[in-house]
Amino acid sequence: MTLQHILPLFGIDPSEPVKPIHKSAWDIGGQYILKKGANANELEKSMLLSGLLPAKGIPVPEYYAATPAPSARSTKCCPGK
Repeated sequence: MTLQHILPLFGIDPSEPVKPIHKSAWDIGGQYILKKGANANELEKSMLLSGLLPAKGIPVPEYYAATPAPSARSTKCCPGK
């Protein structure tokens, strides 16, 4: 599956410019960062922290799982957003 197939699943125009910024991350149109991960535990930890840190006034990215995550949060990590 290519990025042009994945982006519309998140409501993003597939014609947006895509620029690699890391071996596993891409800038999408200067508005989004798409990050690929293979370690489910590390991704879960990042998603958990992104759900907790805003309560402390710390800005963090919002995570969306592209495939079912191991936990109950299978589509969006941050409750109440």
